[in-house]
Amino acid sequence: MTLVSRTAPTTSALLFLNDFDWKILFAKFNPNKKIPKRPPTMKQITTWIAQLGGFLARKGDGEPGVTHIWRGLKKLADMIEGAQLIRNICG
Repeated sequence: MTLVSRTAPTTSALLFLNDFDWKILFAKFNPNKKIPKRPPTMKQITTWIAQLGGFLARKGDGEPGVTHIWRGLKKLADMIEGAQLIRNICG
């Protein structure tokens, strides 16, 4: 994920996340926006995932590291599981 986001940043997020997963991530970081039809880029989802893991994404911070991405992926997995449970209960 880190390599792809750095070497091919405009690649579609569908390379790593399915449709349901990227929409949850988008909604987390854009709470007042309508979910777009096209998925975000790899660079954008990598930054969002790293932010879930504690990366601050300030102008001078550079690219997120593996630790922030790993922590963010664990949090994203919990968010996805919660959303699936709600979807199963509420329909």
